[in-house]
Amino acid sequence: MEQPVRALNEEGIGRFRDYLRALAEGARQLPPKTILFDADTSASLSNQAMVEEKPFASRLEAVRYLASALEPITNDLEDRFEGIWSWLSLFYFDQICPEKEGKRNPGKECRYIPDASSLNRHRHLLAAPFQVFKRHGEDAVLLLDTPLDSENPFHFQIASRPSFMANRAILDAATHLYYDGKRRCPKQGAQLPEKAGGLIRFVDVVEQLELTYDLFSLNGEKVLALLPKEFQVWRRS
Repeated sequence: MEQPVRALNEEGIGRFRDYLRALAEGARQLPPKTILFDADTSASLSNQAMVEEKPFASRLEAVRYLASALEPITNDLEDRFEGIWSWLSLFYFDQICPEKEGKRNPGKECRYIPDASSLNRHRHLLAAPFQVFKRHGEDAVLLLDTPLDSENPFHFQIASRPSFMANRAILDAATHLYYDGKRRCPKQGAQLPEKAGGLIRFVDVVEQLELTYDLFSLNGEKVLALLPKEFQVWRRS
């Protein structure tokens, strides 16, 4: 059943934060979803958007759905960023922090409650991939085609670098190298640091290229042409 999107207020975020800390300390509690619609812990928005607690097969599927569902509250998403994305995290908590063997392992708080710092803003499990999708759409499949509850190493390395995210050519080059279009998943082992020409090496090389070339003037194919020979194995695969 669809529900109207709201924004957690300061009290609601505080209670959500307390719940996350309790989980991290080993508590086995159900998500406090009553605060989602309680007037003491959440507030309605200027326009109405409706969401459904439906299952998503991947981050890509989730943000594709949210991009459409949240269209009526585009302005609110900017003005009440923390409250809305905290609300959505709690609404979809069973998917972004599922119970496994009777226990939930939430990890860092910034995965659920947005953190504006440059170190953590890309780690929110819903807001960060949503922003990637709004910028690059289906072309960001390499960063988004993973389970909703896990951090994608390609998203982590690329989305954490503003110059990378702003440049479609870099994203296109990385997708060409590391995404298996037939299997619809990242190529096996590409994220491992010991792999020659893998993701970590790609990040290092592109950061060096940014010092010498205007990568914004290039397309993905021309960025690929600047890479050393070690990357050829990923192009061939």
